Amino acid sequence: IEVTLGIRKGHAFRHVPAHHGGLTAPEPSPSSEALDWRPPVLGTVATKHEGIDALLEQIEIHYDFLQATGRLIERRRERAAGRAREVLERATRQWLWAETDAERIVIDRLNDIVAGHVSPYDLADEVVEGLKQGTRL
Repeated sequence: IEVTLGIRKGHAFRHVPAHHGGLTAPEPSPSSEALDWRPPVLGTVATKHEGIDALLEQIEIHYDFLQATGRLIERRRERAAGRAREVLERATRQWLWAETDAERIVIDRLNDIVAGHVSPYDLADEVVEGLKQGTRL
C-alpha cells in the first residue's frame, strides 16, 4: 500500500532509471513536500476494535494539518460554492419550466428539431436570448 501511495504521488522508483533511458521524475522541492499530506498506512480490524485509537489519532492529526495549512477552509469553501451552484441551477431550472413558455416553445419547435432544421442548441439559444431580453417568451 505504501508503494502504491508513492506511485500515486510519483515518488516510488524515482531512483530507478526508466527502461528506455529517459528521465525519472524530478525530486520534489522541500517546500512543496511540507505542504503534502502523506496518509499513513494503518492496520485496523473494526470487529476486534484493533487499531481504532491509532486511526482516530491520525484523523485528528490530518484535521490539524488541514487547519494549519488553510486547506480545511479552502475545501469547505469549494464544497459550499459547489452546493450553492447546484441549488441555483435547480431553482433556475424549476423557474424556467414553471414560469416561462419554454415548454411550449420546445413542443412547438419539436418537428423542426426532429427534421434537423433547428438543433436543440439553436432552440436553447433562442430561449435564453429571449430571457436575456426580459421576456418570458
